[in-house]
Amino acid sequence: IEAAAIDYAYIKNGAVGTLKIRDNAVTVAASYPGTSLTNVWSNTYVNVAVGYMNPEGGKILATFSCTLYAYEDFSARIRIKIGGNELVQDVYIRAGGGIDVTSRIPISIPIVAGPYATQRTIQVSVMWPGAYNGFNVTSGLLVVQGIKK
Repeated sequence: IEAAAIDYAYIKNGAVGTLKIRDNAVTVAASYPGTSLTNVWSNTYVNVAVGYMNPEGGKILATFSCTLYAYEDFSARIRIKIGGNELVQDVYIRAGGGIDVTSRIPISIPIVAGPYATQRTIQVSVMWPGAYNGFNVTSGLLVVQGIKK
């Protein structure tokens, strides 16, 4: 069928190349749980989440969320890579005055990259940039979706 106008239809099983609503492609987001890390003191990147997406000519939106925590001053570096694109985010917490505190910081970092015609790997990694103390990563989740018009 080249074109059709249907007022109501029940489809038990079906497949489409690209589903559009009001001229915007609809994609199903994929989620990938992150690995929890304790006492990150490494000055090289350590993977915490990996995901995959084929946006079929569109862009990719990837969002990594987690909780960083430590018991006193700390610093963390988070990197999200999609193909040759990457976003690096530094987080520094300084309690000051020599106070030992438990810091729990929920964060969410988005990146948009592309367009890409084939599947891409999305990689999230963390490292200790050398300032202050190490940190922990918990409750990590990478959510990936294709963006195509």
